[in-house]
Amino acid sequence: MEFDATERLQAEISFVFNADGTGTITSVDKTTGQSEQDGFEWSLEGNTLTVIESGESVACTLESLTGSQLVFSFQIPDDFITGKMTCTFVRV
Repeated sequence: MEFDATERLQAEISFVFNADGTGTITSVDKTTGQSEQDGFEWSLEGNTLTVIESGESVACTLESLTGSQLVFSFQIPDDFITGKMTCTFVRV
């Protein structure tokens, strides 16, 4: 089943990947305008993108990487729901 969460998200989320293996996630609530920012670390080996945030590591499969778009997928590691999530990011 495919589900496009773009319209349903109550926040606008942006990721910044720095060349030194660090990054930031910024989330802005669409209803209140309140924002939150968190840091993360990342590494890329072959087609595996590993993101570490708050001590938790997620290994993602790099599906596509161009000058304007990043697409990766990962398995949802939750007891409540399982499946594969694919994320598409566009450079702004």
